[in-house]
Amino acid sequence: MDWKSVFTKEVLDEKAITLFQEQRDLKRLDGWFLIKEIQMNNEVFFESEHPEVATAKLLEKVVEQLPLYISDHSVFAGTQNDAFAKTYALINPAFTIETFEGYCDPVAVFDDIEPDDSFTKERIDKVKTYYANTPFVTELKDVYEKTGIETKEVAYFVEQVTGHVIADFRDILRKGVIGKLEEIKLKKQNTTDYDRLNVYEAMIIALNCAVKLASRYADIASEMAMHAAPKRKAELLLLENTLRKVPMQGADNLYEAIQSYIICGR
Repeated sequence: MDWKSVFTKEVLDEKAITLFQEQRDLKRLDGWFLIKEIQMNNEVFFESEHPEVATAKLLEKVVEQLPLYISDHSVFAGTQNDAFAKTYALINPAFTIETFEGYCDPVAVFDDIEPDDSFTKERIDKVKTYYANTPFVTELKDVYEKTGIETKEVAYFVEQVTGHVIADFRDILRKGVIGKLEEIKLKKQNTTDYDRLNVYEAMIIALNCAVKLASRYADIASEMAMHAAPKRKAELLLLENTLRKVPMQGADNLYEAIQSYIICGR
């Protein structure tokens, strides 16, 4: 199926307008909380694992359990909505620089959630309390106590992120995940270093997570196609077929490349 015959310029323009409006109308962003909750519920199972492997296995649990959806206006599968709270500065319409004090309190984000029948105050407090007592948060609070008022200034604060990285996706786009897995498995066979062995194992798990995520989205597209009108059905079947191929295999056209990038970069 030729993607250009399914998604013409006119169709893409129309979908962009409706999708952007749908995003502007969002009142809640709770996916990030679900991710933290899934991790909280599973960390105990990986306490004896190497830290890199434990992190990869937690990612796997998130990929398996996080609720997914595909908008009726989507051209591709995948979203960054689950990465942000609604008060995150870059997407918060109420944000003002005058009141911004940085992201110094590592659990303040849990106060962004407005409790409802699904996300009760008790449920939110349970996850917040759990993370408030983790070693990372405890050490970070010690840093803030030592720096005092200095870290309340916008120009100088500590943001608790692992780093902003621009990954090189060229190999994934050319060879697919299967190609990278072959390279990593070969490197794993040729080392006896304990840390390297575990890092390679973590890489294998993480790459397979991308394939699992694509498979879950493909299943959703397939289910939606069974109940869709002819025009949308063609779009969803194209999407499903693409997700069955990438990122496991290399991309052969722009549509496949973008979809592979979205899955792997999510």
